[in-house]
Amino acid sequence: MNQKYLDELKSEGYSIIGRYISGTVGGKYNKALSHEEIDLLIKNKFEVFLIFQEGASNKLQYFQDESAGERDGNKINKAMEYLNIPKNNIVFVAVDCDMLEHEFRKYIIPYFEKINKIVTKYRIGVYCSRKGAQILKELNLATGFFISGASYGFNGNIAASLPDYWNFEQFCVDIYVKTVEIDKVAISFNYKDCIADFNFKEKKDYTLIIIEKLKKKGKFYKRKIFRKSIRRIFCFVDFFRNKKIYFISRNRIKKYYY
Repeated sequence: MNQKYLDELKSEGYSIIGRYISGTVGGKYNKALSHEEIDLLIKNKFEVFLIFQEGASNKLQYFQDESAGERDGNKINKAMEYLNIPKNNIVFVAVDCDMLEHEFRKYIIPYFEKINKIVTKYRIGVYCSRKGAQILKELNLATGFFISGASYGFNGNIAASLPDYWNFEQFCVDIYVKTVEIDKVAISFNYKDCIADFNFKEKKDYTLIIIEKLKKKGKFYKRKIFRKSIRRIFCFVDFFRNKKIYFISRNRIKKYYY
């Protein structure tokens, strides 16, 4: 997403966006949410729900791999932590293929059991058919439900009603809002339970804050200050009289003696 796309969506009344936390489209185009995009979405006051899908589009074979749950659980942790997503946020894990109920129970239940064991900091939701949502709900393997209603031919949607606990339902795919291609999604009254909370702690430059505090204490001699702009800020402050060196970063202060 860029500002042009967000402006087009806002002009048509859209204010909620589902974004993938990782992966590519066809192995070519990056579809993953980025730090810059999060900042842009917050700035433009969009609500966001998070999705994980790196395969399994109409391929049951993806879930027949016994290592899939462990692999994807680790990928979810890695992607969410890379994006600095606070704990307890929910991510919808996609089951984007058609299958019979016995196949769902045989392959999808073990897949979600493994993911739930590995992903402990975040809540697990599911994107799947109506019947699939019912099965995972009964087993307490998902806490959020994004229903693939546009896939009306899926076995799990035929003769199955929309569950009372649904959060989102996809009902139309591959349409354009001006130049933006989207899938249309309905929201329930409880959809906000699954909106990402990007409540990051305010970033502060503790280097300058602590230097000012040390100056007020007196007996202060500044020898050198080194800065690095990427993730950490380093500052070496020398107390001339008692020869203490303070190592200062954004997250902690360590005291060294020499």
